[in-house]
Amino acid sequence: MEVKPAFVKAPYHIYYERLSPHTPSDAAPIVMLHGSAHTGVCYRVTPDGRPGWADLFVEAGRTCYVADWPGIGRSGYVPPETIDYAFMTEGYAELVRSIGEPLILLVHSMTGPVAWKLVEQMGDQILQVVAIAAGPPGNIASSVEPRGHVVDEQPGATTFRFGPVTFAIDHNEPYVNTPEYLERQALGGSKRFPRESVGPWIASQQETSPRLLLQRLNWRDSLIRVEESAGFRGKPITYITGTNDTAHPREHDEAIVEFLRGFGADAELVWLGDLGIEGNGHMLMLEDNSDEIANLILGRLKY
Repeated sequence: MEVKPAFVKAPYHIYYERLSPHTPSDAAPIVMLHGSAHTGVCYRVTPDGRPGWADLFVEAGRTCYVADWPGIGRSGYVPPETIDYAFMTEGYAELVRSIGEPLILLVHSMTGPVAWKLVEQMGDQILQVVAIAAGPPGNIASSVEPRGHVVDEQPGATTFRFGPVTFAIDHNEPYVNTPEYLERQALGGSKRFPRESVGPWIASQQETSPRLLLQRLNWRDSLIRVEESAGFRGKPITYITGTNDTAHPREHDEAIVEFLRGFGADAELVWLGDLGIEGNGHMLMLEDNSDEIANLILGRLKY
């Protein structure tokens, strides 16, 4: 495997790695965007030391691009107040353009809204989306996530209840996930996360821009929406969710998939329990059966 680190610059640096097999193939490359509080490392190695999804995909003959969010990890510092979904989408659109060939987009959790906007804006360059417990577009956020709502509002601070946890966001300070949030929401009911690795995983958590997090929670209807359907028409979208993900009950993700179908996408919900795969939470790429799910993804790639 060849690993080539690089930066794309728009509007701030985005660090990425290009991982390619020794024997090139005609298969479409995969661009992998991580969720909040992580870096691209979550696709390179599991908490218990096994190769991550990117390495497994390369072994299967795929070229992968693994990027860190602008302002996170190896991408370097960006003032948190500048980071919102428009900023993220602009940066990743430049990454897609710089690759220069049609690709498959794999996203997790908080980068779901980025994926939907990229499909709207540059659907001819995105062949397929693989969405791992991905967030909804703003069009339907208030209807599919009634579990997340404001419980207290103070000048410069908002307290939310989301799923089983309540937490406050200071509008002027980067947000750091609390151990309680990580245990009850990010891990939630997972029976597949390697428990001996929870401590190091919590220690690896990154900050999240408060502006971006407020948008993700659709504070004052601020989550980005998609308006044009042309890029979605006929687009394969594979949406994958574990049975024990407390943030993604089945009806939540069915509603997202139905919305995407309404925009013309060839969208499917892969509820792992329907395949006899039980116990997975929100962090599918880090759990003890991540190899099995990687093979499931490879089997559903259309290009």
